[in-house]
Amino acid sequence: MSIRRTGTRRRGTGPAAAGALAGAAAAALAAGALAGCQVRAGAVATGEPTPVRASTPAQAGDTGAPAAGATAPSSGLPETAGGYTRDHDAERREAAALLDVQNDPPSDGPKYALGPLTTGIYAEPGGASGLGEILVVRAEGDFPDTGAAMTDFTARVRAQGAELTPVDPGAGGGSAGCTTRETQGGAAKAVCYLVDATTLLVVSSAGTAEATGAALARMHPDLRT
Repeated sequence: MSIRRTGTRRRGTGPAAAGALAGAAAAALAAGALAGCQVRAGAVATGEPTPVRASTPAQAGDTGAPAAGATAPSSGLPETAGGYTRDHDAERREAAALLDVQNDPPSDGPKYALGPLTTGIYAEPGGASGLGEILVVRAEGDFPDTGAAMTDFTARVRAQGAELTPVDPGAGGGSAGCTTRETQGGAAKAVCYLVDATTLLVVSSAGTAEATGAALARMHPDLRT
């Protein structure tokens, strides 16, 4: 799998596009990004498709708090990252969807001592590039070979036909790639993945894959664990 390790960096704006990123779409994008949901057909990045492996989502308790494998939504995420600001109103509005994301950890997590998933929504300053709300999923782990970890964490989406385009991981290095996915509602959303020595990141927006990848590179130094 060819994923850039050190180097360089669809559409919808406004409330409707931003809202489409959250709710059921957020769960489909972020949880599905790690655990495998329906994606638009395309060429597999490299190699043979990897068989889909089932994961067992953690279950929320009676209080609605996440069980093992998840934490409170947005727990530990910085208020700002790469110039983007946490959107607490959006996080409260989509708390249930963010919890669903956190409760569906990737099956390869134990292999990399992956910690709990944390999620949050960031606001694009000025909305100039059409990203709308930016969904962030983060986990801490141990990734001595970031390329191999990237291959593992994206195996399902690649097996389903998603094509990953290498992008610049930004300061901190690692391996990064982006793809365009299709939500259950038929909307196209960009999803970008990044693995550095200690951090797994998934970032999604209503913008282009190129613009979302650039945002990931900007946010990476502030989101590293």
